[in-house]
Amino acid sequence: MLYFGAMKGGNGPDVEMAYAYMQNRKYEGLNITLIKQDVTHDHSADQTFKDALPLLFP
Repeated sequence: MLYFGAMKGGNGPDVEMAYAYMQNRKYEGLNITLIKQDVTHDHSADQTFKDALPLLFP
């Protein structure tokens, strides 16, 4: 599971909370990654694809 948070006035704090919630659930076999992006929410789409593709297709 991948979480991406736009940290410059975006959804970063909410994403961090959701990530922490899922981590605390301790689902067996579920790998969770948090990527904090140094972008605004409006500019997160391009950065998210750039960050996600190498993780999904190593």
